[in-house]
Amino acid sequence: MELFKKVPNYKFMKNKWYAIIFTTALLVISVMALVLKGREHLGIDFVGGSEIILQFAKYIKINELRSVSQGIGLGSATIQQYDQEGRQFSIKDKKALNEEIEKIKSSFSDNKITLLSNQVVGPLIGKQIASSGIKAFIWGLFVIFVYVSIRFEWPFAFGAIFALFHDAVIVLGAYIVAGHEFNGHIIASILTIVGYSVNDTVIIFDRIRENLGKIGLKDENGNKATFSDIIDISTNETL
Repeated sequence: MELFKKVPNYKFMKNKWYAIIFTTALLVISVMALVLKGREHLGIDFVGGSEIILQFAKYIKINELRSVSQGIGLGSATIQQYDQEGRQFSIKDKKALNEEIEKIKSSFSDNKITLLSNQVVGPLIGKQIASSGIKAFIWGLFVIFVYVSIRFEWPFAFGAIFALFHDAVIVLGAYIVAGHEFNGHIIASILTIVGYSVNDTVIIFDRIRENLGKIGLKDENGNKATFSDIIDISTNETL
C-alpha cells in the first residue's frame, strides 16, 4: 500500500532529543510499573490458580456477577465476559473455586448456571510457563543480535536490541498500568510485537547501509550528507 506519492522530507533527527526524552520517560514509568505492580498482575498461568467458565440461561450484566463474586470472597478474581450475548463468563482466581461455584449458583437461583470448564494450574506449571516465556524472549534477542551483527555491523545490532527491548518493555508497562492481567497470551503478543519491530528495524538499517555506500550523497541544501542526514533520508525513503 502506497501512503506517499513522493518521498517525504520529515526531519526525524532534528527532533531526536524530544523523542529521547519522551521514550526515556515511558521506559522509566514502564520499568517502575513492572517492578512495583508486576507481581500483582500475574495471572494464573504464572502463579497457579483456577479458571472456571460459567454459562447462564439468561442474560446478566457483568457487574452483577462481580458484585456477587465480591460478596463471596472473590474480590481479587478476574472476571471476563466470554461471549457477546452476556451469558458466558470466565472467573480466574489464585485459589480453587469449587465452593464458590455453588455459592454463585445459589445467588442466581432464578437463572440456571452450567459449568462449562473448571481448569486448575499448579504453581509448578506456572513457574515452568514463566521460565519458558523468559527463555524464549532472551533467545530471540540473542538470535536477532547475531543476525544483525552478521548482516550489518555490531553497532547496528546494539541499536536493534535496544529498540526491541524498548518496544517490549513499554507495551508491558502500559498493560500493567491499565490494570490488565499478565498471562501466557501476553507473551505471545510481545513476541509478535518483537517480530514486527525487528522487521521494520532491519528494513531501515538496510536502507541506511545502502545510502552510506553512496559516494557524494547530499542533503536537501546540496551539502555533503552527515550521518544524521543519512538516517533522515533513509527513513523517509522507507516511508
